[in-house]
Amino acid sequence: RSTPLYSSAASDVYKRQGQTSPSDFAQLLASADGWCSASVRVKRSGASDDPIGAVASKLRASVVERSAGAASLHAVSGGGGHVALLVKANDKRLKVDVKASGQGLVATVVAELKGLAV
Repeated sequence: RSTPLYSSAASDVYKRQGQTSPSDFAQLLASADGWCSASVRVKRSGASDDPIGAVASKLRASVVERSAGAASLHAVSGGGGHVALLVKANDKRLKVDVKASGQGLVATVVAELKGLAV
């Protein structure tokens, strides 16, 4: 029996990190080859007044840029993999575009987001 690469507990999967500047974030996205991606829609349940903040908190991600109803987030997994997210919120749902340095990490992030009550 194999040990899972990532635990389902967000505290085990993602490291708390400092703020990522918009220019550093853009450089990271431009420089990394082989990004894997997926999109997920999360239905809003009204459980959070700040659904973008809830996503950032769940993934221990830093908010790189934020505007009304949207934000770019960056997180680093416990294994050092990078995760970039574009979160768009409206009254009914969140749409999250996920890019990560590996397909397993993308799948883990998508699973975390599907279980999020916002």
